[in-house]
Amino acid sequence: MRNPRFLMILYYQYFQIASVLSGLFFLRWLRIEKMLYFLLLCTVGTVVDISSIVVMHLGYTTNHFVLNYYPLLSIPLVFLAHYSHLNLSPRHRTIYISIAIATTVAGLLNFLFWEGMTRMTVLSQIFYYFFSILLSCMLLFKMAMREDYFIFTDEPVFWTSAGLLIFSLGALVVMGMSQFIRMNDLTLHNKKLYNLIMPILNVILYGSFTYSFFLCRLKKRSYSPSLS
Repeated sequence: MRNPRFLMILYYQYFQIASVLSGLFFLRWLRIEKMLYFLLLCTVGTVVDISSIVVMHLGYTTNHFVLNYYPLLSIPLVFLAHYSHLNLSPRHRTIYISIAIATTVAGLLNFLFWEGMTRMTVLSQIFYYFFSILLSCMLLFKMAMREDYFIFTDEPVFWTSAGLLIFSLGALVVMGMSQFIRMNDLTLHNKKLYNLIMPILNVILYGSFTYSFFLCRLKKRSYSPSLS
């Protein structure tokens, strides 16, 4: 067993920790801007990621049983995070909630029975990345269609959605190419391609979350946070 005193925090995990701390620091304003579920989303990612490093450090041969909690918990959270900002009609709200429940249940069944807890739940990850992309695009499109004047970069939810979109697109591509990368042992500067790309995507994601939480404190109340 490795000595826990020498546990190393990877560079991108500092961005994860910073996003959680900034969210807690600006918690009052996150409530006003309806951003609490985004804080929970980045908290889950941070806790799961750091826990997976700790597990490997303690001598386990795999950390999949920890990493699998990320899509399991993040699927319902990403739906909840976007719900209030999309300002859906009653009909679309029913469809939205039905899809959210069905996807969450499918992720739970996959975790418990299909792919299981100990193997990587690839199907759950695909669900999460796909709906993160879809919901982020929906929200960004709704912002683009607003008739009143506003500045995109002043909207906290713009940064969270843009960060999620970039991260999920990149992660989905990397996942789709994972078998090709393993078979051809693709490396750059003696590092596996996966281990180079995913940290960069995490920096983009959690950096955007941190800036978004900071904007919640600065945002002027001259326009509606519900993007109506």
